[in-house]
Amino acid sequence: GYSDPALEFPLLNNSQILCAIPIDKQAPCPPQNFKVDSDCEMFYNHLTWLNPNVTCDTTDDVLSYNIYYRPFLEGEMTVIQKVDGPENTSFDFDNLESVAGCYAITAIDSFDNESPMSNIVCVDNCPKYELPNVFTPGGDGNNDFFIPHYGWRYIQEVDMRILNRWGEELFQTTNPEIGWDGTNKEGGIMPNGTYYYVCVVYEIRLEGIVERNIKGTVTLLREKPGQPNN
Repeated sequence: GYSDPALEFPLLNNSQILCAIPIDKQAPCPPQNFKVDSDCEMFYNHLTWLNPNVTCDTTDDVLSYNIYYRPFLEGEMTVIQKVDGPENTSFDFDNLESVAGCYAITAIDSFDNESPMSNIVCVDNCPKYELPNVFTPGGDGNNDFFIPHYGWRYIQEVDMRILNRWGEELFQTTNPEIGWDGTNKEGGIMPNGTYYYVCVVYEIRLEGIVERNIKGTVTLLREKPGQPNN
C-alpha cells in the first residue's frame, strides 16, 4: 500500500495462476518368472510371465508389455510384439519358420516408462533333413522326383550335387526341395542305376547358420517293379 490516504489500502494483486500435472518418471518393476515353452516340431513358442502390478510393491500402473527378440545368441534385442492389458501375461508365436531365438519382456506404465528387461530366455531349433535312397521318375505322378522326406524343417538352403559313377556332375541346386527328375544338365535322360550325391545342408540354429555335410547314393528306377520298361 501507499501512505497517501486518497489511495485504497491495502492494494491486492494476485499472481498468475500456474497449473501443473505431476509426472511419474519412475520405471515399473520388470516382469518376473518369464518363461518360454517351445515345441520345435510344431513350430510354436509359448511365452508366460507375471504381472508387476501384483508382484511388485512399487508398481501399480502397468498398462502393457513389450516382447523383445533376437534370432541368434548374439545381437541386439528388438521389439517384435506389444501386449496390451496388465492381466494378459502370456503370448503365443505359432507357424514359425524358426523357433530359435532369444526372448525378453518389459513392462510399460501409464506414463510410458519402460521397465528394465526381464531375464532373457533362448530356445533352439531341431533341424530335420533326410533323403530317400530310391525314386521312380516314370511320369505317373508318384515318386517322380528325388526330394527330401516329408517334414523337413529349419533348413535355410542346401548345396546339392548329384554325380554319376565317374564323378561327372549331373545336377546342382540350392533348393532344399531338390526336385531332380533324373536328367543331366543338358536334359538327357539318365538310365536306371545308382547315383551319388554330396550335399551341404545349412541348418538354422540358435548359434547361427550351421553347415552339415551329408553324402550317399540314390537309385533311379524308371520302370516300376513288375512292369515293362516303356
